[in-house]
Amino acid sequence: MGGPEALKGKKIAVLYHGSPYGKETIPIYGLLSKKFGFEVQQLEVPHPGNEQQSQWLTIRRAKPDYVCCAGGA
Repeated sequence: MGGPEALKGKKIAVLYHGSPYGKETIPIYGLLSKKFGFEVQQLEVPHPGNEQQSQWLTIRRAKPDYVCCAGGA
């Protein structure tokens, strides 16, 4: 996709599980967004993770360039 420099100015949404292991990615994406110049929006999926409708609605409204799921979301 052009390497890390291609992320500059992009919007990335990250869904993560609302447990300690799911929240481990929060600081990582924060550091990467500063390093590579992309905007990150992090959305928690509460335990047990079955109900994600409101998070996906938020993602559709934000129209990110990429969506990542982290920590079992």
